[in-house]
Parts: sequence; C-alpha cells; structure tokens
Amino acid sequence: MHWMRCALVACCVCVGLGCPDKSEGPVPPSASNPEISQPQGKTAAEADTSPEAVEVCTWQSPLEAGIPGSPGNLIASEINPNGASELSVLMRKMVDDLREIRQGILNGAPPAQYPADHHRMRCTWPTDPDVRNPLFDGMAKSYLVAYDRLKVTKDSHAARYEAVLDGCVGCHSNTCQGPIPLIESLRLPAVGP
Repeated sequence: MHWMRCALVACCVCVGLGCPDKSEGPVPPSASNPEISQPQGKTAAEADTSPEAVEVCTWQSPLEAGIPGSPGNLIASEINPNGASELSVLMRKMVDDLREIRQGILNGAPPAQYPADHHRMRCTWPTDPDVRNPLFDGMAKSYLVAYDRLKVTKDSHAARYEAVLDGCVGCHSNTCQGPIPLIESLRLPAVGP
C-alpha cells in the first residue's frame, strides 16, 4: 500500500499548474499570461487532438525533445522565474477554458464547442519527466472522461462541470495543494434548496 501512496505522490507533484512558491499569486487569465499567448512550435496547443491521435497517445508515447516546455527548454514565465513546462502551460490554458465554460453555464448558454487540446495532457512534457507514468496517465484519463461527458451533455451541465473540477482537485489534494484554491475558485455558486 505504501508504494501506491508514493506513486500517487510522485504523480501529482507539481505536474500541471505546479506548486507555486510563496511569491507566486493566482494564475492570471491568458490575456495577461504571455506563456499561453506566445507562439510555441509544435506543443500541446497545436498538436493533433483528433480522437485517433488522442487514443494512441499514452504515457509511453515518446515526446519530442527540444520543443518549448521540454526539459532544458522551459517557456519563459512571469509566474515561474525558472520557466514553465509544456504541461504547466497547457493546464493554465485549461483553467482559462474552464473559466469560459463556467461563465457560459452561469449565463445559461454552455459553449457549443469545447477546446479539444485538454486531451493533449497525456502527451506533454511535465515539470518533472518522471511524473509521466501509468498513475498520472490513469488520472488524466479520468479527467478526460469527465470532460468528455461535459461536452456531450444536453442537461446537467452544472453537475458535470463540477465533476471535471473534482478530477483536478483529486489529483492535487494528494500532494501539490498550491493550485487547489485556484481550482476551487472555478466552482459554480451553490444553489440553495
């Protein structure tokens, strides 16, 4: 059992949004976040997100060395002075996407189209390359199942949206708790009885 906890800890340690140091504040929206808006070669946001490509992408799929966000080639970041990994940048974009989806649900008009690049989380460079393992891949697949259910729902958008956020918190609550307040800020307002 101890090995499973250790593997879970290794999986979540600063993999996506990262464990911010004490000087970091909340992640700003992409309009003010240059690491999301800057051009980046063949990264997660520009890769093939078709169902066929996503299905063949696993934790064992080789990643392209030398691209922005790969080890030794981190993306310049105002948030992290050491630079950001490809997965970290993707997850910050995912937060922005979830903000927009949340607003659509609140307005009673969920988006007709949902960003497909969330599926790239399984094939991007994490901050720590050792974190890319079967356990992380399983958690990523669970998140993507919840995200896909949200995309195809005709009703219950609020409940399915909350399930997506639960997937994020589930991973981060085990180790890297820094992003949890940001994730929790994406929750929908509670509706009383």
